Amino acid sequence: MDFVSKKYVEGEYSFPRQGIDPKKKGSEYHTRNAQAVYSLFCKGKTAWGQNAYDYFQTLRDYSCGNQSTDKYKSWLLSDQSEGSTSNVATDSFDSIPLSRVSKREGWYTLLWQNISPAPMILNALHGQFDKLDFDLYVNVTDDQSKDLEENDAYLKFFEGQNLAWQTEYKKKAGIPIDEATYYPKNAQEFEMFKAQDGFKLGVARSMQKLLRYSFDISKWDTVTRKKVIDDLICLRYGATRDFYDSEDKKFKTSWLDPARLVVQFSNESDYCDSEYAGYFYLWTVSNLKQKLPDVDEDVWKNLAKASVGHYGNPVDKWDTKYSALDPSTQLYGYDSFKVPVFWATWIDMDIKKRQYYTSYGRKLVKDIAFEDEGQTTANKEVKKVHVRNVRECFWVVGQDLSFDYGVVKMASRKGYSKPQLPVHVEQLLQPAIIERLIPVLDQIEITFLRYQNSLAKMVENGYAINTSMLGNVTMGGEKLKPAQVLKLFRQTGFFLYQYSSGTGLYTGGAATPITAIDGGMRKRVEETMQTLDMWMKEVERQTGINPVTLGTTPDPNAPVATTQAAMQATANVLRPILDATFEIKQSIGECMMRRMQAGIRNNTAIRKAYAGVISNADMEALVRMESEGVQYGLRLKAKPDQAAKARFEKWIDIALQNTREQRPGIDLNDAIYFMSQLDNGADLSELEKQLEYAIEKNKEEAQANSERMMQVQAEQNAKAEQAKGESELAKIKAQAEADIAEEQIRGAIKDRESNKQIAADLYKSLREELAAEKGINISGGR
Repeated sequence: MDFVSKKYVEGEYSFPRQGIDPKKKGSEYHTRNAQAVYSLFCKGKTAWGQNAYDYFQTLRDYSCGNQSTDKYKSWLLSDQSEGSTSNVATDSFDSIPLSRVSKREGWYTLLWQNISPAPMILNALHGQFDKLDFDLYVNVTDDQSKDLEENDAYLKFFEGQNLAWQTEYKKKAGIPIDEATYYPKNAQEFEMFKAQDGFKLGVARSMQKLLRYSFDISKWDTVTRKKVIDDLICLRYGATRDFYDSEDKKFKTSWLDPARLVVQFSNESDYCDSEYAGYFYLWTVSNLKQKLPDVDEDVWKNLAKASVGHYGNPVDKWDTKYSALDPSTQLYGYDSFKVPVFWATWIDMDIKKRQYYTSYGRKLVKDIAFEDEGQTTANKEVKKVHVRNVRECFWVVGQDLSFDYGVVKMASRKGYSKPQLPVHVEQLLQPAIIERLIPVLDQIEITFLRYQNSLAKMVENGYAINTSMLGNVTMGGEKLKPAQVLKLFRQTGFFLYQYSSGTGLYTGGAATPITAIDGGMRKRVEETMQTLDMWMKEVERQTGINPVTLGTTPDPNAPVATTQAAMQATANVLRPILDATFEIKQSIGECMMRRMQAGIRNNTAIRKAYAGVISNADMEALVRMESEGVQYGLRLKAKPDQAAKARFEKWIDIALQNTREQRPGIDLNDAIYFMSQLDNGADLSELEKQLEYAIEKNKEEAQANSERMMQVQAEQNAKAEQAKGESELAKIKAQAEADIAEEQIRGAIKDRESNKQIAADLYKSLREELAAEKGINISGGR
């Protein structure tokens, strides 16, 4: 291994004493710590040590089907180890000329290339795992924030029960109505919405957005996660690192190659109690010069020269090309050479002195210098406070050169006191899949090589010809030669022969002069296919992975339930790898979340860097909540699979159909929005809540419209009834007026007749009176 130095294997490099003045922990202190971690790695005293590097590379070679064929050559060619006795009879037989020709036409002419199902297995497993991932969900966990969340939940519940009155009041007062807020109207809706994190505080949603954004810019789904899964399948280990990117002021995570990783031994599969770790990086000399500008040029030259032929650097032309200075660019040719840089991180103990004293009845404390003894009286006391910090250092391997050392900025702490290393490791409890498959992969390759050897040494199909039966064939009185008989047979299909010379009688032997000889090719192919099928079944027995999962055609005679059970069994076998990926992401998320809290609380530049992810108001809320001591909890939930997405699409179709049938549902615009969000990878649980809200809102609108239509109809009916009543009243009034007029007319007529009668009577009376006065009798006339 190129990263191992004999000097650090044989030498003693121990950790320096931690109980010194923290201000004196400079370059030398950090370099000695990095050298101590590196020395333990070189001596094989870390979790897996430098001895595992070559083995990890062998496992990766097997996973790609590029394992070395030297051991196959040694075994198949019967190479004998030193000190063994040879078989004289075998050696004598192998040395004859015919045997030497057979060797040249057999093992020594094979194509020593691997035929391996390992790449297909890895592709199939990656295809399975690429569909399975977890979403991050953040919520508050401290008592004060939980109380705020609880109060907000019950406030919305109360508002939901009085929503109509509030809406009417807001309309009259000119207050805008927030239509996007869902208000539960009964206890069932309240509990359901609460179970779906519907009452989550805004700061928790903002932190969730920031955390998901950090994973996105770290290329977790496209790069990091796939590499971690590949390492778990091949090497049994998976590792990542979270860090603060000082260039763009954001927190990120990156993949770590377990072969280059150094970590303290632990009995825990997640190495959560390890207190030091390290990693080998390759830096160019030009980049190191920027970090260490005061280092003499000869140091870089000697360092580059020692790296010739290593780490991907050129092998030759050092003196003629790379060691010289280019006059046009003023750069040395070795500036592009890569050299190993060891990054070490460890949990360090800093000691601080504090003076505790009482003044005017108040207990006070102040920090004092490390070398200050302070005062110890009845009211004064000096105490040493032990503070654990995470430190790091980049050390140029083999040199007393280090840079970017010191306390890790904004390191994660559990409960404010327990620091966490920025390295996240997971180890499977059982050997890796590729490790278990090595014997099977070897047997598959050996079977294929034996098959090639058989092809090289095998005799082709042929014929045995009895020439004595062809020697006395005559035609037209002319005796034919055997070659002429065979030619006649090939041209005409007629084959002439006789049993024996002269007599024409059968004297025993083959009935025909030609007997087919099988060269054995068909049988050898069948044997090879059967053997390969046996070893492919052994793949399933060793790993538990069903061949159907690997893309093979299922048995048409097998019941569907049997195939589904086999697929489920494969999922159970792969579960440990999925769980390890889950735990790594959980650990990264928790560390980055705590580091992000510290950054948002103390660094304006970090707040500006994340300003485009959340609004300024949300960022201000996060800062305010930090002053209140807010704490966040993280949980992961599996992302929806194709079945869940198909179920959601079915709900959209049902909601659309309900709208067409004049029932509560959604319109086409809502359906387009939900489908676009689903295709863009939006959180399905959030979409479900939005769909539920849209249906509920449309239901309320439909109910309100229905009530409004009923009210309008009632008003129209009332108006119609009123109009009808008024019409009847008008008729009655008109009839009454007509009756009155008629009565008046009748009365007038009656009065007229009465008056007429009165007048007649009066006239008659007057006539009678007048006649009486004059003594005239008017009863009979004048």
